[in-house]
Amino acid sequence: MTPRLLRPRNPWRGLRGLPPHVWVVSAATLVNRVGTMVLPFLALYVTQHLGMPPSRAGLVLSAFGVGGLVAAPLGGWLSDRFGAVRVMAAGFVGSGLLLALFPLVARYEVLVGLTTLWAVFSETARPATLVALTDGLRPDQRKAAIALNRLAVNLGMGIGPAVGGLLVSTSFALLFWIDAVTAVAAGGLLALAAGRLGIRPPDGRGPRPHGARDLLGALRDPRMGGLLVGTLLAFLVFEQHRSTLPLFLTDGLGLSATFYGTLFLVNVGLILLLEVPLNLATAHWPHGRTLALGAALVAVGFGATGLAGGAAGVVATVVVWTFGEMLLFPGMAAYVADVAPEARRGAYMGAYSLTIWVAVIPASFLGTLLLERAGGGALWAASLVVGCAAAAAFALLVRRPTGRG
Repeated sequence: MTPRLLRPRNPWRGLRGLPPHVWVVSAATLVNRVGTMVLPFLALYVTQHLGMPPSRAGLVLSAFGVGGLVAAPLGGWLSDRFGAVRVMAAGFVGSGLLLALFPLVARYEVLVGLTTLWAVFSETARPATLVALTDGLRPDQRKAAIALNRLAVNLGMGIGPAVGGLLVSTSFALLFWIDAVTAVAAGGLLALAAGRLGIRPPDGRGPRPHGARDLLGALRDPRMGGLLVGTLLAFLVFEQHRSTLPLFLTDGLGLSATFYGTLFLVNVGLILLLEVPLNLATAHWPHGRTLALGAALVAVGFGATGLAGGAAGVVATVVVWTFGEMLLFPGMAAYVADVAPEARRGAYMGAYSLTIWVAVIPASFLGTLLLERAGGGALWAASLVVGCAAAAAFALLVRRPTGRG
């Protein structure tokens, strides 16, 4: 056996073929996410700094959700009309400028309105990011590109909230200003790089986007039906990690809030180490297999939480659903990119993002209601059933769809 055969293969080698614009979009995402400090501490800002009751903090967070619901289809339409990179840059810069206004606002009604507008700008960038990442790529490259961007997201989110936690004890205003500066810097990076890389907006020679008509067309596309149903069900389950999981761990198992925080280290650590290699290795899998397996792992991971008797068991469940997350999230966006006609990719990504928000907004309420009325056993059993239903919807997807038009 020759030394060449003994040399281990580089699991990251598939990233070498990604075009420069994917790296630029991911770099801008990293800059923006490193400064993501406001949203995780927004409820504390409302209650501790402004002295308002928790119910008002909940309404402020709901206002962000409403803004995100509006932004999902809007970001897709704008991407088809003006170009995804331009929309990303405008979204980052606009959200940064709005964040700088928060420390100047004390009136509750203005705060709610400002939060909604901030969400519209910041969340408009999400479908635009998916379009920017997948435009001009071969189908077998799309999962790797999305996984690379998620690597940037998770790396930034591992830094931003941690720094934000230190700033909260010093000054809430610094929280907003640093987040604002990084958002504007990310938008500036995209604007500068777009010219250097020759990224141009749509040339207008194709069919012009029609907003609501294109969105309805994406929602009615039979190839999108199973994907959207599976996405809705999967996110109803996955969002429990933000709401009912910490309640169950502390009240049901007697574990500490600090332990819950360490679970994020397990989740993010696995994503940083394994998501890109995992998606490179499964790039040629049929979409149905990838997404069904991802949803099944999410279902089993959350479903088994009810059987976890202590810290070790909980960590094991987090490992299981994290592997599901690593397959599911890049795979869903890659499928949408494969289905979408090139000139309507923004509308299709907008429909996908809209479905996520439709699931996210009620997920916490439904989960906490079930936990309160029926207990943890019923909650996690329901998560298993809903997650398996998502896997069944994904399993019916076609092997390798191609866009029309």
